[in-house]
Amino acid sequence: MVMAMRGFANHPATPTPQKNHVFDKTRSYLSNHIESLAIHYAATLTKAVCSRNLPLSSQPLTSYQWLAMSTPVKSRFSEYEDVLILREVNARLPFMAKRGLVMVGWAAVAEAVASQEEFSRPGFDAKRAQNRFTLLLEGHRVRDDESMRASGVAEDYSEKSLLLDELSSVYDDWKKRDKLRLEDVMREAERVETMGATIREEAMQSLGKRKKIDQVDGDAGGGNNGGTLAKMMKMMHDDNNADLEFRKYQYEKDQEEREAVRSREYEERRIERELQAEQLRCDRESQATQLRMHLEMMMNMITSMNKSK
Repeated sequence: MVMAMRGFANHPATPTPQKNHVFDKTRSYLSNHIESLAIHYAATLTKAVCSRNLPLSSQPLTSYQWLAMSTPVKSRFSEYEDVLILREVNARLPFMAKRGLVMVGWAAVAEAVASQEEFSRPGFDAKRAQNRFTLLLEGHRVRDDESMRASGVAEDYSEKSLLLDELSSVYDDWKKRDKLRLEDVMREAERVETMGATIREEAMQSLGKRKKIDQVDGDAGGGNNGGTLAKMMKMMHDDNNADLEFRKYQYEKDQEEREAVRSREYEERRIERELQAEQLRCDRESQATQLRMHLEMMMNMITSMNKSK
């Protein structure tokens, strides 16, 4: 009995038409299933290539990485979104704008960032750009303090860290200069106020002395003292006005020089962004080539299955 069963196993029976029909149905089902998987896989890869999370790398990606990149937009800012914001802030320096134009500068930053293809956050405006930059700067300073306390730890500097280092230095320098300018203005106002009080006191003393002098002598001397005091007050007033005008001129010249430097740096960063966009385009073409190779491989598998019976 056992030998008979072994012989039956070694010499299977000739397939009947019914078994051929079942085999054809199974093969057709598998072929259609693989084809639908290939179409779904192609759609997923295409969406990932066009997504904002495409990395600046031409290295092959696994299917898990492709699927991860096709997920919806999260509420948190990604590393690359923060880099886009910091690039524009570093190019425009909106916090250094004149009084009343600060939010205009942040609005320009928000508009430039929102126009980027890789940035897809509806409602990103001037206030959100300013708040995000403030949070990034504060977090960077906290991490700097922690890294200073940790001795012998190697730091891995990314573009985001380098931008925050530069912006932190620029922001702190500007705050110091602004504080010094405010202190100068307050000292100047205090000096003018003190000078005015001194002049008023001298005027009152001169007026009291004139009343005590004899009428004739008082008329002769009073006119003299009054004229001298008026000339002194006018000279001091003119001197203060000239000093304030010079300070205003110097401040405007400094602003023009900073604006020229910012324009030049903005142009350099614009060229750098164009180069990065070109690199991104090349990377996408490379990923598209990989996509076509995957699809061709899967279609070849389907074709070979259709040919085999």
